[in-house]
Amino acid sequence: VLETKLKLVHLYGERTIPLQEFFIGPFQTALDPQEIVVEVQVPKPALYTAGSYQYLHKASSVGETLVGAAVLLTMDPKDSTCLEARIGLSSVAPTPIRAKVAETTLKGKRIDAKIIREAAQVASDEIQPRSRPWYRKEMTKVLLERAILQAMEKIR
Repeated sequence: VLETKLKLVHLYGERTIPLQEFFIGPFQTALDPQEIVVEVQVPKPALYTAGSYQYLHKASSVGETLVGAAVLLTMDPKDSTCLEARIGLSSVAPTPIRAKVAETTLKGKRIDAKIIREAAQVASDEIQPRSRPWYRKEMTKVLLERAILQAMEKIR
């Protein structure tokens, strides 16, 4: 959601790729065998921008996320209209994804409880969980609502 890029270097040169192209499958990356990541490039966000990351993990496992929801919002300070929305979801598809349809649900609108619920439902419809689909879809809605509310609170 941050429009992050990765600089990859190998013996014969370097390349820069968007983070969303780095993960190509479960436990698979776009790294060539001789490459390493040497730099993470994160652009500076616009004014009146804030983000939040909410996640749920297994109680019995350290580091294994069941669902993750990241939000980055840019708001108009005059009328609280959402100027830009980015939503990233993890552990709900083979690779982390952007919930682009849910993003359009927020853009250009004054965000209220109804719009937040609608965006959360749309995001839930966009995902393809590999296991526990009903539970992960429900938790995606809950965590995304929390992330949107927290990002909005940070902007205020």
